[in-house]
Amino acid sequence: ANNTLNNLCKTVPYDRIANIQKILIEEKYRPHHVLLANYSPPFYCKPLNAYPYDVQKYVDSSTSENLIALRKYWKRWQQNKTLELFQLSLPFSVSATGLPMNPNGRQGIAGRGNHLKFGANLLNVYVVIRRSNHNHLMILLERNTTFPIRAQPSNEHCDKELQFILRNILLDDSSINIFSSQNLLNIGETSNGVAHVKRVPVVDVRDTDNAWTEHDIWAIFLGSQPPEVAPETDDGSLNWQCCGDKNALSVRDREYLSASLAFFSDAQ
Repeated sequence: ANNTLNNLCKTVPYDRIANIQKILIEEKYRPHHVLLANYSPPFYCKPLNAYPYDVQKYVDSSTSENLIALRKYWKRWQQNKTLELFQLSLPFSVSATGLPMNPNGRQGIAGRGNHLKFGANLLNVYVVIRRSNHNHLMILLERNTTFPIRAQPSNEHCDKELQFILRNILLDDSSINIFSSQNLLNIGETSNGVAHVKRVPVVDVRDTDNAWTEHDIWAIFLGSQPPEVAPETDDGSLNWQCCGDKNALSVRDREYLSASLAFFSDAQ
């Protein structure tokens, strides 16, 4: 396709920042395989000191030295990927400049943007399932509408966000430790009532050509362990709902639930 920059003269503010512009990309020009002559989007990385102090340690630094190191890392990552027989993560490639390419296509702005990291920025989705005294399957929802979603910037051996959620539903400490220490499972693996279900790219206003958002879906089957009482949260945001009442869920969350239940077929 002989498309040039003439198609791409309109710009809009990036993530509501007035002085940072991104090119407005028509849907048909988003896929990377559609050749765009002269496509040269602005490059932007939110400065390190603009992030909250407790988050700064997770941010990919965008100094020129670190960008050189990052480009080497991603090129090496790409070489290793071509040798792998099984692709466990989402398929995406690395650009000629050595930066990961958004699987959702061109976004009209390059760099890390307002994300923490180049590449995938993960949001954990927790599909917590239990069995009631009446043998019904129950799911834990936030504000009656969606599964709990939490940012997970680090790869620690223990999932502190899941710990916090399980503590709110009055699970005992030893069970909490077991469930929250399964967070290094590969996609498709299950252990001790926890399944790493899959990863799904989702659209986020912070997304760029080189940094994007993925939902990382984790299923936790508690059996009939926790007491049948309302979760203890300050704002009452968590509650149990009957699994059969799927109308309360969005199409996306119904799909996440279905994929999660497939790992615990003996529970149904």
